[in-house]
Amino acid sequence: MLRASKVRTSKSKSPYARPPTRGAVVASRASTRMPNVTSSSSGPSTVAVTESTGRIYDRSQSLPVPVVQPTVQPVLDRARAPSDQTVEPSVAGSSTNTVLEVSSAGSWGAALSLSSSYTIFANYSSIVEDLVEASISENTNKVYKQGIQAFFKYRVDKSLQQLWPPPIDHVINFIAYMYERNCAFSTVKCYLSGLSFFINVHGWTNPVESFLIKKLLSGYKRSTLTSDIRRPITLQMLLSIIDTLPQVTYSTYEAMLFQCAYLLAFFALLRVSEVVSLQSNCVQLLQDQVIILIKSSKTDQLYQGSSVKVLKHAQSQILFLLLQKFLVVRHTVRSNKFFVHYNSKPLTQYQFSSMLNRCLSFLNMPTSSGVYKSHSFRIGGATHLYLSGMNESEIKIMGRWNSSAYKSYIRPIL
Repeated sequence: MLRASKVRTSKSKSPYARPPTRGAVVASRASTRMPNVTSSSSGPSTVAVTESTGRIYDRSQSLPVPVVQPTVQPVLDRARAPSDQTVEPSVAGSSTNTVLEVSSAGSWGAALSLSSSYTIFANYSSIVEDLVEASISENTNKVYKQGIQAFFKYRVDKSLQQLWPPPIDHVINFIAYMYERNCAFSTVKCYLSGLSFFINVHGWTNPVESFLIKKLLSGYKRSTLTSDIRRPITLQMLLSIIDTLPQVTYSTYEAMLFQCAYLLAFFALLRVSEVVSLQSNCVQLLQDQVIILIKSSKTDQLYQGSSVKVLKHAQSQILFLLLQKFLVVRHTVRSNKFFVHYNSKPLTQYQFSSMLNRCLSFLNMPTSSGVYKSHSFRIGGATHLYLSGMNESEIKIMGRWNSSAYKSYIRPIL
């Protein structure tokens, strides 16, 4: 009988070699070959390993036992997870619905990163997170985060566990919680959209998409129906506001700044966000028309851009006159924004609305009731074009509406 007295130095496997230990397998898991092993000194072994099939054969029983090689998992980014919590990632491509619990408000963002749901390489984790965040607009991202924070606060107030994905009864009671606090339907809808987006991104079962939640939202909407009390600013009101601005501002430049901003919002049907975001090269004054380039808007979040043309006629002539004067002094101010104060600071939405309220108060018109807002310029402009005989389809194009929502902006009788 042959015995193995020492470790074979040949590259071929010994037929009397013992199967590798667990430590040897883990150490060599990245290799596709069978590991080198040492033979037993106590006698011939009844176990043999065949390199061609990767199986272990027990000679005494002649039954094949398959060798299971461990799966190599990429290194996870653990830096985002808090030290007092263990995050177990699911296998890539699986649809497991692992329930995670977050103990504090300060740690929920880190613990619920995508690395807690997917197997992501450590150096790719931040890239994946950034790409997901870039898939929605900046404003939408802010609202979604506010919704998730509101949901977190609600569960803290009600002493509920911070479980993710959230149980459906948590969502049901959250809707009732918001209704009790007299929150607007639009707010609740945005918050739940943020919650739904967050859940779907992690690949969890989404309770927000359940039949009951949809019906609760439908009932919420029907129970809180409110009419839009905002009134259009008419052309006559606009001219009164334009005449009032030199008396409520501290300089001629400031008066012209707000005059041009209000006139453009009215005649070009601009949203206040579009007015304050206009770049210095986005307004072109020609002899017979004003061309406004809008690089992005509420309905154009991919920055395809669009342009609005305001033709010169008897009613819009004041826009051309004041815009020409403003451009003369505007060139002395350095800024990438078109509407900027003389100190180069850009005009804000708050300042746009605040100055409107100041003018209305000076004219003894209502301000506290909320009937006249910054959006009243856009409503008034659409109504003015309709009363002037413009076709509704042309108004829709000029106002850059993608749906029939433009019809609610045409309010000839109030």
